[in-house]
Amino acid sequence: MENKKKMVEHNKDRKTLDFSIPLNPWMLSTIVLAIIVLIFIFVFLGKGLPISNSATPINNSTGNVNTAKVIQDIPQTIVKSDKPVVEAFVFSYCPYGLQFEKALSPVYDLLKDKTDIRVVFIGAMHGEYEKIESYRQICIQKIYDKDKLWKYLNAFTMDVEIGKCKKGEEICVNPLIEKIFTSNGIDKSKIDSCMKNDAEKIYNQDVARAKELGATGSPTLVINNAKVKFTRSPDAIKELICSAFNSVPSSCSTKLSATQANSGFGIGTAKASSASC
Repeated sequence: MENKKKMVEHNKDRKTLDFSIPLNPWMLSTIVLAIIVLIFIFVFLGKGLPISNSATPINNSTGNVNTAKVIQDIPQTIVKSDKPVVEAFVFSYCPYGLQFEKALSPVYDLLKDKTDIRVVFIGAMHGEYEKIESYRQICIQKIYDKDKLWKYLNAFTMDVEIGKCKKGEEICVNPLIEKIFTSNGIDKSKIDSCMKNDAEKIYNQDVARAKELGATGSPTLVINNAKVKFTRSPDAIKELICSAFNSVPSSCSTKLSATQANSGFGIGTAKASSASC
């Protein structure tokens, strides 16, 4: 009994341990500042995190810049047809556009009766002289036909002297163009009249078409409204176009050159390249 009494008295005398931390104003302000910093870091880093892994919807009917970039980066599946429509988007003076046209020319000669191959101008990246040349090519096709345009393009792309004219200076370029006109039976006065009165409307339609499909680089190849990646050799382009037929014509079995032309003006070959303007 005595022991119990002593134990009770002992317990009364024990002091409870205090684990609380005294907060002075300096410590309190430090804790608040730390919390603010953590919240700032969380919010700032959170903005850079992707919200979703879902793909951005593509709407080909708009000219939105962001949408165009998405379309440009995603090759589309070619839809087959009886007569494939092939659109070659270029800047008329772009060296890689010229390279593409050199490769496309023999394909045009081979498949022109089975396909609709079009050269489409996407603007004037290099200067006003590039727009003038686009007008010129538009009018050659308008007044004559695609055959005449490709004859002109074959001469134009191979003319090293045109490439040497600084910024397409007319005093340098015009005499060279006139020589091509003469050798290919093109009436300069008719072309000049068309360039003055009709070319701008068609050119603007081309630029609008490029924006619609997001074709921002020269060259861009579109087959049946599908943008495709391609190797710049005649045979590789032919194979792509031939894959778009419902019923593949016998001419598709013809082998064309597997060599890639040089970029820019003139005759020559080059290593495989995917560069663009």
